[in-house]
Amino acid sequence: MAAGITNFHLLVSGFLQRRGQRHGLHDLFVPMHLAHAKGDTSVQLMAWNDRWRDVADDIANCAMPSDPADVRVFVYAFSWGAGWGFVQLAKALRRHRISSECAVLADPIYRSRWLSLSWMSLCTMSMFTPTITVPSNVCEVHWFAQNTCRPCGHDLVPEDRKQTKIHRPRVLPHTPHTLMDDAHEFHQLSLRIAASAATEAQAA
Repeated sequence: MAAGITNFHLLVSGFLQRRGQRHGLHDLFVPMHLAHAKGDTSVQLMAWNDRWRDVADDIANCAMPSDPADVRVFVYAFSWGAGWGFVQLAKALRRHRISSECAVLADPIYRSRWLSLSWMSLCTMSMFTPTITVPSNVCEVHWFAQNTCRPCGHDLVPEDRKQTKIHRPRVLPHTPHTLMDDAHEFHQLSLRIAASAATEAQAA
């Protein structure tokens, strides 16, 4: 049996961003796809509310017959795509013993699974401000935040500090939430990490 797809770069858009629209994640997807979507590497643009169990199942199926430890998943996400989609994907991947090697998040926003608590997405600087728990099968997280307007990025907390390294947020001044996915700094770091992953894969 031929080797499977073992390198995945998933770009997850935010709330109200839909397929067919041009937005920051789409503009990041195009150069990343052109540079890296070949051979054993897949680059995909996803929605924040995709069926993440199905996505994880698809990754596991595409990677066969490779060992789960050899599967490398990188995530680049914005808003609810970061605070919800990325988290749900990581949880779903854990069922297959697959880790997310690195994530780059732009202004991650907490989302409750309960409609009655949807107001928490806008909550900042108060006793009710939520945090986003990063699953233990995520190895490393870089993230960008802004404090210009609401909603603004919620703090990230590792489920297991020994397993997950979360870097300090890089605050982008004078950048509203709606433009965080367009931020040059977010795109630059994402493309750099994708390029580094490709170099490591070739050397392996």
